[in-house]
Amino acid sequence: MEAQIEKLADRLLDGDEGEATSMIQHALQAMGKIDVFEQLITPSMYLVGKRWERNEISVADEHLATATVDFILTAIEQVDRKESSLTNRKVLLCGVEDEQHYIGLKMVGSLFRDRGWNVRNLGPNLPLNHLQSSAAIWKPDVIVLSIALLYRLPVLHEYVRSLLTLNHRPSILIGGRVAYEYQLSATELDQVEVIGSLRQLDGWLDNGKVGKAHARTNDQP
Repeated sequence: MEAQIEKLADRLLDGDEGEATSMIQHALQAMGKIDVFEQLITPSMYLVGKRWERNEISVADEHLATATVDFILTAIEQVDRKESSLTNRKVLLCGVEDEQHYIGLKMVGSLFRDRGWNVRNLGPNLPLNHLQSSAAIWKPDVIVLSIALLYRLPVLHEYVRSLLTLNHRPSILIGGRVAYEYQLSATELDQVEVIGSLRQLDGWLDNGKVGKAHARTNDQP
Protein backbone atom coordinates (compact mmCIF):
# COMPACT_ATOMS: atom_id res chain seq x y z
CA MET A 1 0.00 0.00 0.00
CA GLU A 2 2.89 2.39 0.67
CA ALA A 3 3.94 2.19 -2.98
CA GLN A 4 0.38 2.97 -4.08
CA ILE A 5 0.21 5.92 -1.69
CA GLU A 6 3.45 7.36 -3.07
CA LYS A 7 2.39 6.74 -6.65
CA LEU A 8 -0.97 8.45 -6.11
CA ALA A 9 0.76 11.42 -4.45
CA ASP A 10 3.01 11.73 -7.52
CA ARG A 11 0.05 11.61 -9.90
CA LEU A 12 -1.81 14.23 -7.88
CA LEU A 13 1.23 16.51 -7.90
CA ASP A 14 1.45 16.04 -11.66
CA GLY A 15 -2.20 17.01 -11.99
CA ASP A 16 -2.71 13.72 -13.82
CA GLU A 17 -6.47 13.39 -13.37
CA GLY A 18 -6.75 10.39 -15.69
CA GLU A 19 -4.15 8.18 -14.02
CA ALA A 20 -5.12 9.25 -10.49
CA THR A 21 -8.78 8.55 -11.21
CA SER A 22 -7.89 5.14 -12.64
CA MET A 23 -5.90 4.27 -9.50
CA ILE A 24 -8.74 5.28 -7.19
CA GLN A 25 -11.41 3.52 -9.25
CA HIS A 26 -9.33 0.33 -9.23
CA ALA A 27 -8.95 0.62 -5.45
CA LEU A 28 -12.72 1.13 -5.06
CA GLN A 29 -13.29 -2.18 -6.83
CA ALA A 30 -11.04 -3.94 -4.33
CA MET A 31 -11.97 -2.04 -1.15
CA GLY A 32 -14.89 -0.11 0.24
CA LYS A 33 -15.14 3.65 -0.06
CA ILE A 34 -14.07 4.28 3.55
CA ASP A 35 -10.95 2.15 3.15
CA VAL A 36 -10.02 3.98 -0.06
CA PHE A 37 -10.54 7.33 1.63
CA GLU A 38 -8.58 6.39 4.75
CA GLN A 39 -5.90 4.06 3.42
CA LEU A 40 -5.12 5.64 0.04
CA ILE A 41 -6.38 9.18 -0.53
CA THR A 42 -5.81 10.62 2.94
CA PRO A 43 -2.25 9.23 3.32
CA SER A 44 -1.42 10.46 -0.18
CA MET A 45 -2.52 13.98 0.73
CA TYR A 46 -0.60 13.78 4.02
CA LEU A 47 2.48 12.82 1.98
CA VAL A 48 1.94 15.84 -0.26
CA GLY A 49 1.77 17.99 2.87
CA LYS A 50 4.97 16.52 4.26
CA ARG A 51 6.79 17.20 0.99
CA TRP A 52 5.65 20.81 1.19
CA GLU A 53 6.85 21.06 4.80
CA ARG A 54 10.26 19.80 3.65
CA ASN A 55 10.32 22.39 0.83
CA GLU A 56 10.40 19.62 -1.76
CA ILE A 57 7.39 21.09 -3.54
CA SER A 58 5.87 24.57 -3.84
CA VAL A 59 2.53 25.89 -2.62
CA ALA A 60 1.41 25.80 -6.26
CA ASP A 61 2.24 22.08 -6.39
CA GLU A 62 0.22 21.43 -3.24
CA HIS A 63 -2.73 23.40 -4.61
CA LEU A 64 -2.60 21.41 -7.85
CA ALA A 65 -2.67 18.12 -5.92
CA THR A 66 -5.62 19.34 -3.86
CA ALA A 67 -7.53 20.50 -6.92
CA THR A 68 -6.89 17.16 -8.64
CA VAL A 69 -8.16 15.05 -5.75
CA ASP A 70 -11.10 17.45 -5.39
CA PHE A 71 -12.02 16.81 -9.03
CA ILE A 72 -11.79 13.03 -8.52
CA LEU A 73 -13.91 13.03 -5.36
CA THR A 74 -16.57 15.07 -7.13
CA ALA A 75 -16.58 12.63 -10.05
CA ILE A 76 -16.87 9.66 -7.67
CA GLU A 77 -19.75 11.34 -5.87
CA GLN A 78 -21.69 11.83 -9.11
CA VAL A 79 -21.20 8.21 -10.22
CA ASP A 80 -21.76 6.71 -6.78
CA ARG A 81 -24.80 8.80 -5.81
CA LYS A 82 -27.46 6.39 -4.57
CA GLU A 83 -31.03 6.76 -5.74
CA SER A 84 -32.46 7.08 -2.24
CA SER A 85 -34.80 9.69 -0.89
CA LEU A 86 -33.34 12.20 1.50
CA THR A 87 -34.22 11.90 5.16
CA ASN A 88 -35.14 14.94 7.22
CA ARG A 89 -31.70 14.83 8.87
CA LYS A 90 -29.37 17.73 8.13
CA VAL A 91 -25.62 18.18 8.56
CA LEU A 92 -23.59 21.37 8.17
CA LEU A 93 -19.86 21.07 7.37
CA CYS A 94 -17.13 23.70 7.57
CA GLY A 95 -13.52 24.43 8.45
CA VAL A 96 -12.78 26.94 11.21
CA GLU A 97 -11.39 30.36 10.33
CA ASP A 98 -7.95 30.22 8.64
CA GLU A 99 -8.35 26.46 8.17
CA GLN A 100 -7.72 25.96 4.45
CA HIS A 101 -7.95 22.16 4.23
CA TYR A 102 -11.25 20.90 2.84
CA ILE A 103 -10.72 17.50 1.24
CA GLY A 104 -11.61 15.78 4.51
CA LEU A 105 -14.88 17.69 4.60
CA LYS A 106 -15.74 16.38 1.14
CA MET A 107 -15.13 12.80 2.25
CA VAL A 108 -17.22 13.31 5.39
CA GLY A 109 -20.02 14.80 3.31
CA SER A 110 -19.90 11.78 1.01
CA LEU A 111 -20.47 9.40 3.94
CA PHE A 112 -23.42 11.44 5.18
CA ARG A 113 -24.96 11.54 1.69
CA ASP A 114 -24.63 7.77 1.43
CA ARG A 115 -26.96 7.59 4.44
CA GLY A 116 -29.49 9.96 2.88
CA TRP A 117 -28.57 13.04 4.90
CA ASN A 118 -29.14 16.56 3.55
CA VAL A 119 -25.60 17.97 3.41
CA ARG A 120 -24.49 21.60 3.31
CA ASN A 121 -20.74 21.98 2.96
CA LEU A 122 -19.79 25.60 3.68
CA GLY A 123 -16.13 24.86 2.94
CA PRO A 124 -12.94 25.94 4.68
CA ASN A 125 -12.06 29.16 6.49
CA LEU A 126 -15.60 30.04 7.58
CA PRO A 127 -15.82 32.95 10.06
CA LEU A 128 -17.67 32.07 13.24
CA ASN A 129 -20.37 34.73 12.88
CA HIS A 130 -21.36 33.36 9.46
CA LEU A 131 -21.45 29.80 10.76
CA GLN A 132 -23.51 30.86 13.77
CA SER A 133 -26.10 32.68 11.66
CA SER A 134 -26.30 29.91 9.05
CA ALA A 135 -26.77 27.24 11.73
CA ALA A 136 -29.41 29.30 13.54
CA ILE A 137 -31.43 29.66 10.32
CA TRP A 138 -31.04 26.17 8.83
CA LYS A 139 -31.03 24.30 12.18
CA PRO A 140 -28.88 21.28 11.24
CA ASP A 141 -29.02 18.17 13.40
CA VAL A 142 -25.22 17.93 13.23
CA ILE A 143 -22.42 20.46 12.71
CA VAL A 144 -19.03 19.10 11.62
CA LEU A 145 -15.95 21.26 12.27
CA SER A 146 -12.62 20.49 10.62
CA ILE A 147 -9.21 21.33 12.06
CA ALA A 148 -5.85 20.22 10.68
CA LEU A 149 -3.23 22.18 12.61
CA LEU A 150 -2.60 22.16 16.34
CA TYR A 151 -2.17 25.91 16.79
CA ARG A 152 -5.79 26.47 15.73
CA LEU A 153 -7.17 24.64 18.77
CA PRO A 154 -7.99 27.90 20.64
CA VAL A 155 -10.09 28.98 17.64
CA LEU A 156 -11.83 25.61 17.70
CA HIS A 157 -12.67 26.06 21.38
CA GLU A 158 -14.23 29.44 20.55
CA TYR A 159 -16.38 27.89 17.81
CA VAL A 160 -17.57 25.08 20.05
CA ARG A 161 -18.45 27.40 22.92
CA SER A 162 -20.49 29.55 20.55
CA LEU A 163 -22.28 26.64 18.88
CA LEU A 164 -23.24 25.21 22.25
CA THR A 165 -25.47 28.25 22.73
CA LEU A 166 -27.68 27.40 19.72
CA ASN A 167 -31.24 26.86 20.89
CA HIS A 168 -31.85 23.73 18.83
CA ARG A 169 -28.80 21.98 20.38
CA PRO A 170 -27.17 20.27 17.38
CA SER A 171 -24.59 17.55 17.83
CA ILE A 172 -21.10 18.90 17.15
CA LEU A 173 -18.58 16.59 15.52
CA ILE A 174 -14.91 17.58 15.36
CA GLY A 175 -12.67 15.98 12.76
CA GLY A 176 -9.38 16.55 11.02
CA ARG A 177 -5.74 15.70 11.33
CA VAL A 178 -5.32 16.82 14.93
CA ALA A 179 -8.90 16.46 16.13
CA TYR A 180 -7.90 13.83 18.68
CA GLU A 181 -5.82 16.48 20.50
CA TYR A 182 -8.96 18.39 21.44
CA GLN A 183 -9.82 18.09 25.13
CA LEU A 184 -13.54 17.91 25.95
CA SER A 185 -14.93 19.16 29.23
CA ALA A 186 -17.51 17.15 31.13
CA THR A 187 -20.24 19.69 30.35
CA GLU A 188 -19.73 19.24 26.60
CA LEU A 189 -19.82 15.47 26.38
CA ASP A 190 -23.57 15.25 25.78
CA GLN A 191 -23.32 17.35 22.63
CA VAL A 192 -19.73 17.22 21.30
CA GLU A 193 -17.86 14.29 19.79
CA VAL A 194 -14.32 13.99 18.48
CA ILE A 195 -14.27 11.82 15.36
CA GLY A 196 -10.75 10.54 14.90
CA SER A 197 -11.34 8.66 11.64
CA LEU A 198 -13.87 8.09 8.89
CA ARG A 199 -14.34 4.56 10.20
CA GLN A 200 -15.34 5.99 13.57
CA LEU A 201 -17.74 8.38 11.84
CA ASP A 202 -19.28 5.43 10.01
CA GLY A 203 -19.85 3.76 13.38
CA TRP A 204 -21.42 6.94 14.74
CA LEU A 205 -23.79 7.04 11.78
CA ASP A 206 -24.67 3.37 12.27
CA ASN A 207 -25.99 4.13 15.74
CA GLY A 208 -28.45 6.61 14.29
CA LYS A 209 -28.30 8.91 17.29
CA VAL A 210 -28.71 12.58 16.56
CA GLY A 211 -28.47 15.16 19.32
CA LYS A 212 -26.30 13.11 21.66
CA ALA A 213 -22.65 12.18 21.11
CA HIS A 214 -21.08 8.86 21.95
CA ALA A 215 -18.15 7.92 24.12
CA ARG A 216 -14.80 9.03 22.79
CA THR A 217 -12.37 6.43 21.53
CA ASN A 218 -8.63 6.55 21.07
CA ASP A 219 -8.89 6.33 17.28
CA GLN A 220 -6.69 8.81 15.45
CA PRO A 221 -6.94 10.05 11.86
